[in-house]
Amino acid sequence: MSGCSATQCGGVPYVGALFDSSNGQPTTHFATAFVVASQPGNMLMSAAHVLTGRSAASIIFAPGYADGKAPHSLWHVHQAYTDAAWQAGRNIDDDFCFLKVGANVQGRVGALDLLTGAPPQACSVIGYPDGLAGPVQSAVQAAWYSPQHQLTFACDGYPDGTSGSPWIINGNSAYGLIGGYEQGGNTPAVSYSPYFGTNVRDLYNAASEASR
Repeated sequence: MSGCSATQCGGVPYVGALFDSSNGQPTTHFATAFVVASQPGNMLMSAAHVLTGRSAASIIFAPGYADGKAPHSLWHVHQAYTDAAWQAGRNIDDDFCFLKVGANVQGRVGALDLLTGAPPQACSVIGYPDGLAGPVQSAVQAAWYSPQHQLTFACDGYPDGTSGSPWIINGNSAYGLIGGYEQGGNTPAVSYSPYFGTNVRDLYNAASEASR
């Protein structure tokens, strides 16, 4: 083991918690998502497996959620996009999704650029563990788990709830997210990401061009 462990932090505005809802109000958070740069400014990205058993309209995004508060308002998800390979067979290389909210969240909180075709490298990972009132973060060194398919890093502190956490480089771009193999990892100490290749770019383009 690397001795690495994520620590609680204040978070950043463009990464937030995904909440289940009841009667239009948030209940408990179950995953992580981030704002991905787009022309209309209404797109988020997360892991596709977090949608299992949920409708898009039941999900609420709380960007910058910290200390049990949503400092940048609550944003209701209107639409979710997964690709054909995920829909057909839950292909772990396609464990990513794009979500659309009803307004320009990017204009409010900023966004991460979507970076495709990047190899594993040092990055920062921010996520929302179940049961915590705010995010955790760590600097990690990623490596290939399966070249051109799955990336991995060893760092404790990324349990359930951190699915969808962005792998951030240069403070402005995401080239991976917790997901993929074993739904992003079956222990808090080892995490995975699907490789962001042409499949990610193609779905991003399709979601961007969709009317909703």
